[in-house]
Amino acid sequence: MARATIIDTTGLTSEAMRIEAVRRVAIVRAGTMGQQIGFQCAGHGYDVVVHDTDPAALEAAVARIDAHADELEAGTVITPELRASTRCGSR
Repeated sequence: MARATIIDTTGLTSEAMRIEAVRRVAIVRAGTMGQQIGFQCAGHGYDVVVHDTDPAALEAAVARIDAHADELEAGTVITPELRASTRCGSR
């Protein structure tokens, strides 16, 4: 059975909803789109958490993101510093 989480934003001020206040991005599902969205967010300085119910999908996502970042760094598309900021880890 699918579950949904509803977030009540009634008491939030407009200041709380400003993009500058966002520090962490949660990605639900580690498929192709989730991987790319997470990679882009990490490259722009956000702390990224990717969630998937399938552990194999998470392992595959880590491998694919790391390989993609390595290719971009080798082709001088991204700097070593940016590459370091997109390193995948697990918690």
